[in-house]
Amino acid sequence: MFEAGWFIVPEAQGRGAGSAALTLLIDDARAHADGRRLLTAFPDENNAPSNALCRNTGFTLTGQRADVFRAATLMMNEWVFDLQS
Repeated sequence: MFEAGWFIVPEAQGRGAGSAALTLLIDDARAHADGRRLLTAFPDENNAPSNALCRNTGFTLTGQRADVFRAATLMMNEWVFDLQS
């Protein structure tokens, strides 16, 4: 599987940059899947813009998970995109 992540600088937020970039990434992941079927993303559960980006580009919310990053426990939503759909 592939994993996607992003950071949109404040001056580009709300202008479609994230959607355009993620759409290009999905196309590239499909072209280079080499047997991998899934693209995943793990935005913080409280990051409404990133969760909306996943939802609006066709990812499916499959659950939540906790992970430790820089000594802090993060609660993340687990989003999955089927590259063969």
